[in-house]
Amino acid sequence: MKRQLNHKGFGKREGLTLRKVLMTDPARLPDPLRVIASWSRAEAQQSAVIYRDYTRPDRESFGHQLRQAAKARRIPFLVAGDIHLCVRLRADGLHLPAWSLQKAYGLRRLYPKLLMTSACHSQAELSLANKAKLDAVLISPIFPTASHPDGKALGIIKATALAQSSTQPCFALGGIDHKSIQKLGSVFHGIAGIGLFRI
Repeated sequence: MKRQLNHKGFGKREGLTLRKVLMTDPARLPDPLRVIASWSRAEAQQSAVIYRDYTRPDRESFGHQLRQAAKARRIPFLVAGDIHLCVRLRADGLHLPAWSLQKAYGLRRLYPKLLMTSACHSQAELSLANKAKLDAVLISPIFPTASHPDGKALGIIKATALAQSSTQPCFALGGIDHKSIQKLGSVFHGIAGIGLFRI
């Protein structure tokens, strides 16, 4: 029997139900605009986009294109790791990489209307996210992933334990595909990834 994910609401957007979070990556997913355009109306209503592409030379101009595409389909658009770019692009939210979680509490107070998410790889990082009362956390890497081939995966048991100790909705990230998704339990509100969205 296939276990279903727990599709509860995401953050402060009343009535918004997310199942999938697309993480952009210029190498593994070079055309996220095409992916967004390919989604059905129902898929768009259940999705969000986190714009990473940290080293992209045209990050701001391409981010504007991506923001417009997401806005046209009413898809929440978050910028990763740069609050200034987030504000300039008028993004719906900010995604904090794990290395920036020390700033989470202060940013949450300064920008209370922004959706805020973070990546969490450990209990210590999750504690910081809980303290800041972020809108969601991405537990990763759950399975071995092409993004970090030398990194150690948490495994489903440890990842589930982290999700159970979270006070925010948790999304599963890292090595998520149509096969591994069946191993996730109801503690996860949805999935996040890169390769899963390739078309």
